[in-house]
Amino acid sequence: MKFLKDVLKRKDNFTSENGAWNQYVHLANWLIHLGSIMDIKDTSLEEVYLSAVRTSFGNMSKKQIFGRSWDAFTAWKKGWYSLTYDNRQMIIEFLKDNHISDDGEEVISQ
Repeated sequence: MKFLKDVLKRKDNFTSENGAWNQYVHLANWLIHLGSIMDIKDTSLEEVYLSAVRTSFGNMSKKQIFGRSWDAFTAWKKGWYSLTYDNRQMIIEFLKDNHISDDGEEVISQ
């Protein structure tokens, strides 16, 4: 878990670097994959995972808007039901409390 937390923190930080376009979709895909193979809620990974989800949802857009990743939006849209049910519920709860964008709302309400 310690290793996964470190990797997610680093990946999350990479998205804040200039020209990090590939990192947006990479982060989304990593979060989707991780959330599809294990339940995150109530583990030591939960806080870091949800922070990275917030970053990922905050950097994505359905439309081609400068500074936002439509590839990350597509990844989340296609991968949403790959997540375990418990992870989807955890993310929904978390994002509702953290002012979700319309694009994020589209992903979680599909």
